[in-house]
Amino acid sequence: MQNASPGVLARPAITLAGLLFAVFMFAHPENNATGAQSPAWLPVHIAWFLSYLLLLFGFPAVHGLAAASRSWLGLTGFWLAWVGVALSLPLAAWDAFIVPYLAVHVDGAVEQMEELSSDPPV
Repeated sequence: MQNASPGVLARPAITLAGLLFAVFMFAHPENNATGAQSPAWLPVHIAWFLSYLLLLFGFPAVHGLAAASRSWLGLTGFWLAWVGVALSLPLAAWDAFIVPYLAVHVDGAVEQMEELSSDPPV
């Protein structure tokens, strides 16, 4: 029996990652204490976490299949993308599990975090 091609597993992983990230982006509650306590907060952030996790498993197969990946620029781009996604996983876990706890137990914590955030308002 032959081994499955890496692309066979990478395509569904990256497709599902994109769909999960779209769910995160379009169903995300407001970034305030009320939003952090809403029932949608945890599933939406778990979708975000899973999308990044699937990307980590899908990127190496895509890198192996891409002809451009055989150059130093392709290899550098792959590692930068992979490390960037890997470093985002703790942020997704923080938002999914810690922020709702802080919203309930620490008055004004979520608002302070949003004030300090450098993200422009959407």
